[in-house]
Amino acid sequence: MDLSWNPFPEYRNFSFNAIHDSSEGFRILLEANCDKFSNKQALRIRFPLAGPMYYHRTDESFLLSPESTIANPNATFQRTRASDLIERFHMFSCNIYREDSIVHYCIYTENECIEVLSVVEPICENLWHQKT
Repeated sequence: MDLSWNPFPEYRNFSFNAIHDSSEGFRILLEANCDKFSNKQALRIRFPLAGPMYYHRTDESFLLSPESTIANPNATFQRTRASDLIERFHMFSCNIYREDSIVHYCIYTENECIEVLSVVEPICENLWHQKT
């Protein structure tokens, strides 16, 4: 079951900037264009509380076929409650999280694929609102 997810509907041409996983939490930093602003905007996707249960980032230029089973090449943001990655996570964690409502979030930029498994909804925000 795929779930609709478009946290930044007014933005386009997303590019990956960084991932930070620290005592301050787990954050994905992106940049994107928006018609409201003349310069690229810094965007953050933050997973509160304990952060994600699992994540990985892949440079897509090294892959010959997409790893994610929910990949839609036309969508930057995707999420689902049923994926091969969630099933592999359950297998490797001995099914102790099987009762948790895990969501598989995918973020695809031109060269990057970031996949996150989490039971908490991310907070999505624009870090600068610079109008010119």
